[in-house]
Amino acid sequence: MSLRLIKCLLVVGSMLLFSIEPALAQTPSPEATSVARSLVTTLKLTEQHKALLPAILLSIKPALVQDRPEIKIDFEALKPRMVEAYTPYYNAMVDGITAVYASIFSVDDLREHFLRNGLLSRSRACRSARTAVARPPRTCGQA
Repeated sequence: MSLRLIKCLLVVGSMLLFSIEPALAQTPSPEATSVARSLVTTLKLTEQHKALLPAILLSIKPALVQDRPEIKIDFEALKPRMVEAYTPYYNAMVDGITAVYASIFSVDDLREHFLRNGLLSRSRACRSARTAVARPPRTCGQA
């Protein structure tokens, strides 16, 4: 192959490569978004994350403190401020999770399986009842 042919192939190939645009993501319908938001609210994801945040801070504490008492005191003093600093991001987290649910599941799936049948709340009630009291699990599934 000649050098001119290789250059031509490279130019054509690069033009093809750069002319391809990624497909734009379809935005979910407003109805799917509202149903997904109610699902996220039902799951109480922000409260679950608020409960996990102290454990996350506790897990990073040894890496930051490294057996230095002055940094340990500073870390303990800053811990409430770190929790407060993360509070504005909860709404963004809810919006992101809502967008993911609305784009993955159809409106019918969200309504049928999560809201109308109450599978999530019923399964949570069953789990808590099974752990609290040792009784036949069949009583939980009955509405």
